[in-house]
Parts: sequence; C-alpha cells; structure tokens
Amino acid sequence: RPPAPPEGNDDDSDAPEDLMDDDQMFEIDALLTDAFKSARQDRTQAKMHASLLVNFKFRACTLLDIYLKKVPASPHTVRMLLPLLRSLSASLAPAPDGNDQLAKRLTSLITQGLCKAKMGALTPSDADEATIVLKRVSALASRSKTKPLVAASAAGALYLLRVIDACATADAANQQAVVAPAGEVVTGMLNDFFTRKDCRLPATFLEQAVQRCDWLPPLVLPAVLPLVQSARSDFLRVAAATLVATTLRHLATQQNGGGKEGGKKEKGKKEKGK
Repeated sequence: RPPAPPEGNDDDSDAPEDLMDDDQMFEIDALLTDAFKSARQDRTQAKMHASLLVNFKFRACTLLDIYLKKVPASPHTVRMLLPLLRSLSASLAPAPDGNDQLAKRLTSLITQGLCKAKMGALTPSDADEATIVLKRVSALASRSKTKPLVAASAAGALYLLRVIDACATADAANQQAVVAPAGEVVTGMLNDFFTRKDCRLPATFLEQAVQRCDWLPPLVLPAVLPLVQSARSDFLRVAAATLVATTLRHLATQQNGGGKEGGKKEKGKKEKGK
C-alpha cells in the first residue's frame, strides 16, 4: 500500500494557477462597471417610459373631458365608463405602479364629467347596453376594496340608471320590458348590501337610486321591507328602515304629483265650461 501524501500539500501546486493576475482583475472590473451602468440605464428608461405613459393618460383624460363637454349626448359616453373605472383601479395601486394625481384626475372625469353629462335621444338598445355595463359596474361598487373606486363606481351606476330611466321614458309603451333587467341588477345590489359582509356599497346609494328612478320603488319595497326585522345587525336594520321610509316618501310624492296634475286639468275644464 503506497504511503499517503503529507497533509497540506494537496493544493499547493494548483494554488498559483487559480489566482488571477492584475490584467484579468482589471478586465472583470470593467465588465462589472458596464453591468452596473446598463442596470442604471434600464431603470432610468423604465422610469421614463412610466412617466410618458402617465402623461399620455393625462392627455387622454383632457381629450375625453373636452369630448364630454362638446358632445355630452354621444352614445359612446356609456361605453367610456368601464374603461375609465379600470384605469382608476390601476392608478390606485400602490407605488410605483399607481399614481395619486392620475387617480384624482380620473375620479373627477368620471364623477363630474361623465356622470353629469346631458342625455340625448335614446333608444331601447341604449338601455340594453347600459344594463350590460351596469352589471359590471355594480360588481365594482359592491366588492371593490378601494374606497375611491367604490365611490366612483356607485356614481357610475347612478348615471347608468339615469340613462335607463330616460330610455324607459322615451319608450313608455314598453317601459316594464326596458327597466326589468336593470331592476334585477339593483335588487341584486340590495341583497349584496344586506347579506354580504364584504359588500362595500355606500348606504346612500340605494336611497339615491330610488329617488331618481320612479320605476324602482315598487321593485325595492317588497325586497327591503322584511329586512327591517330580519337584517343581521342593528346598523343594517336601521339602513333598511331608512330605505323603506325613503321609498314610501317617493311613492307619496309621485301620487301627490299626479293628484296635483289632475287637479290642474280639472280646474282648466271648469274654467272652460264657464
């Protein structure tokens, strides 16, 4: 059996070959410097591209604002809502992806520009399109975890109900058929508000919807009346009672308004008879 080599001498002969000389070290330093410069340039370009994209979105918001002022009754107005809400959702993300100033600009464009646009000549097909958008917007209003997005979505839903209400008024003969799908959406939002713990819908949304759409109270009242006693918390029971009171007041106002109009007609007939 051959004797074992002495300890500590295994790598001595290879050690000089593993070491780099000065020229090789300088070459590695140059390569590292180039790599760091390239990484800095990539980060700078990424920031520049992000800044250009944000500036482009601001310009797009300005153009849309001008469009809404010049052509408020355009049929494209309803189609703008969902893309704008999605852009708002993206701008509300944490930094660096989100942008607070852009979020404020989009919120103003949605709530002050689009949602307050004047109604033009509408058809039943416009009501169908508004109802499709309403289904998606109602999900954002009920289940989004971001308060500004919930508020903007709720405002957008009220605008869509106003569009549907105008379509129903224009087609009075088929009013029930026009508003029935939207009524189902609002009833679903009502159920979400009173049954889902994760629902973020503002408590005032349903009251405002009832006050703005004359066809909603008969649909809302049967659904909300039992909740005055059966809602799962005191807060929701109070909200149900408030909604019932608002609905009944609106129904009474409708009836009184009809009575006044009938009284005027009757008075006119009497004066003509004289």
